[in-house]
Amino acid sequence: MSQILPASNICDKGGSAGQLGTGGMTMIEIVNAAKPVLLTRKLPYLRSLTLRLYMNDWTPSGIDEADDYEECTFAGYSSQSLSDFGPAYLNAFGQGQSDTYNHQWIMPSLTPTNSIYGYFVTDSNGYLIFADRREEGPFEMDGIGATFDLVINFLEDTLRPT
Repeated sequence: MSQILPASNICDKGGSAGQLGTGGMTMIEIVNAAKPVLLTRKLPYLRSLTLRLYMNDWTPSGIDEADDYEECTFAGYSSQSLSDFGPAYLNAFGQGQSDTYNHQWIMPSLTPTNSIYGYFVTDSNGYLIFADRREEGPFEMDGIGATFDLVINFLEDTLRPT
């Protein structure tokens, strides 16, 4: 069974901080210089993933599987490789960050049409890695020339002990 890492949690630094030994959770702070280094180690894996758009009214959760997402079928649609994740760098908020280029889908004909609710990312075995429901959605792909654009920013900044 695969697990999802929702985009909102990929960079999550919040949560309940506590002290070790009390049942709480303590944050392990990664020094700024190490954040891009750690992310650089993940880039080969991130660059092997596949980006897909989904058209069912679904909100991602931590127990999802790829089959929970109905992949789009609108004219001109195809999944796209995430091989374009750029080099890791330290952003203005002290997080290691890597960004994709703009991924764009353009509808060249009138049928079929879809409503895009978000995107999901799978590995080479088809396992779900993470997903995101677009807050501004659904976005309608229902006319010639309709476009959908997406840039993914992957952030690295915190570890949590269990």
